[in-house]
Amino acid sequence: MKKVMLSVLGLSPQVLTEALYALFKEGRIVDEVHVITTSTGRDLVHAHLLASGQGEFFRFLDEYHIPRGRIRFVPENIHVLRDDSGQELDDIVTPEDNEVLVKTCMELAWKLTGDESQAVYFMIAGGRKTMSACLALAAQFYGRPDDRIYHVLISPEFEHCRDFFYPPVEKRLVATKDAKGKTVFRNSSDAEIWLVSMPFISVRDRLSQEDLNVPRNPETLLASLIRDNPPKLVIDMSESKIVFKGRQVDLPQTQLALFAFFAILRKECGCKKAPGECPSCYLSWEDIEARDELRQTIAALYKKIKDRDIYSVNLGEDGGIMKLDFSAFSSYRSKLNTKLKDELGPHAKEIEIRSIKVGDERRYGIALSPEWIEVE
Repeated sequence: MKKVMLSVLGLSPQVLTEALYALFKEGRIVDEVHVITTSTGRDLVHAHLLASGQGEFFRFLDEYHIPRGRIRFVPENIHVLRDDSGQELDDIVTPEDNEVLVKTCMELAWKLTGDESQAVYFMIAGGRKTMSACLALAAQFYGRPDDRIYHVLISPEFEHCRDFFYPPVEKRLVATKDAKGKTVFRNSSDAEIWLVSMPFISVRDRLSQEDLNVPRNPETLLASLIRDNPPKLVIDMSESKIVFKGRQVDLPQTQLALFAFFAILRKECGCKKAPGECPSCYLSWEDIEARDELRQTIAALYKKIKDRDIYSVNLGEDGGIMKLDFSAFSSYRSKLNTKLKDELGPHAKEIEIRSIKVGDERRYGIALSPEWIEVE
């Protein structure tokens, strides 16, 4: 599996080579490096790390016999923060600047984790504290089981040394500062670098496919999680009702039978596909019409509901639901969705029987994730 490192950097570009060294010492070499930084940070990366093939990044590769090109780190992978007008940021000093940072972290995290053939290492050691926090936040929303959040620790004596980028193979003296700011020469072999894997809880598997289709801001994703906690639809067949978002909706038996049919299809399918993509839980009318057992299932659900209700007065509807045709199907679906909208407002869209065009056919189904559906 390809390994990609996404790092935040500020005014200390050496954090990147220190991180690569720490990974290398653990027997891991990333395949590609991406950096989020300011215009000032970008200039420092070019001056100290790349320098037209002569920078410390390339010296590290050569010194540890890592073939040039083995780790892809090119200027296009340096992502400079830009405001809404396209102006590069040279620092992060205002709330507006921080919003740009959050947006950039979320977009890159979304993009890189969208490729299932690669794992992403989120390196949070560089830049201002807010940069580390924002990248870690993005990892928590979009991170997958193979992704990691890493921090790098270095011996305090070498931590703020501008001339130290990684422990060289051949030890040498390095000019450092003591606690009083006095220059002290130390042996590079005294420097220790530790790679720290930071535990994190990913909420990616709780996000809907709609949330994952495009990068979104943390507030939107958080609101989605809170809104759906617990994200459960309960279909109570004996009481002819559903419960969703803490609200109860009483449904006519015919509408409940049709709704339960699609809900059970979705639950038993258990797929994670986007709405309309799965032919098992999203059916066309032609599917239903051609397979008599499907219409019989709908009729059986209706009969089961009606038989439990000794006060049923819906006998006149038997012909429509018991011998379902497209006209009756369309009527029940329309009335059901209208009822849900009246009772649940905007939340109705999460559980309504949707109509989605796929190619030349129109399919019908419920978009709610299977694990959120209960039928009693």
